[in-house]
Amino acid sequence: MKDTLVASRYAKAIFNVAVEDGKEKEYFEELRGIDEFFKENGDALRFITLPIYPKKERMELLESVISSFNLSPPVAEFMRVLFENGRVSYIHQIIEEYQRLLDEREGVKRGVVFSPYPVDEKLGEKLSEVLAQFFKVNRVVLSYQEDKSLIGGIRVKVGDTVIDGSLSCQLKRLKEKLLEE
Repeated sequence: MKDTLVASRYAKAIFNVAVEDGKEKEYFEELRGIDEFFKENGDALRFITLPIYPKKERMELLESVISSFNLSPPVAEFMRVLFENGRVSYIHQIIEEYQRLLDEREGVKRGVVFSPYPVDEKLGEKLSEVLAQFFKVNRVVLSYQEDKSLIGGIRVKVGDTVIDGSLSCQLKRLKEKLLEE
């Protein structure tokens, strides 16, 4: 819970700067690039975040990362603030929260479609349109996961809402209805 609160505060701070500058997407992409770098180079992240190494050397590495990514001044300064406050390790959670804030601002919801088979692009687009109308948002961005346990149909999870149109769910409802009668 503490991690989420910390990440949320930092994400809101950089997001507010981005809104003021009119560069919400640009700053997001810069931060996402840093996050991807640290995912691929875990040793660099560990070196920067572990206080057992000299602070000067850790800061030099961070500065080289900042310059290699050619970060805008606000994002570069944000990374320095994370370093000074011992919060660089929160970069992934900060990115996730920033994405949520950006989605909220743009009227976007994200969801997952569970299906026992690959969903073709045309069906996915139609499903996204229907869900956008259902949730009264501009757009619903969907990702897809195969789930062979569904037998047929699909299950969709958007935020806390689950729409279960799977064959197993329909059979379960039919069974319950028959048992009631």
